[in-house]
Amino acid sequence: MAELVFIDDLVWQEVDDGMIVLHVGDGRYFELNAVAAETLRLLHETGSVEATVNRVVEAFEVSRTDAENDVRELIEDFRRRGWLR
Repeated sequence: MAELVFIDDLVWQEVDDGMIVLHVGDGRYFELNAVAAETLRLLHETGSVEATVNRVVEAFEVSRTDAENDVRELIEDFRRRGWLR
């Protein structure tokens, strides 16, 4: 999979139990739980699905299969929302 790049119109702030994401272009905001927030942060930091999956497996002590499925599901959700270029 190609490198993932988030659009410039997103800003986010980590909060105690996750993250608030604001799409500056349309004014909508979204609340992410802790796992989704960490996944977004890792995808943004690494741009790599593989690196993100590896770190999710380590951080959350889940199986590689579960991590891959969850990360890919979130990427599709982020794409539907228009957060990725």
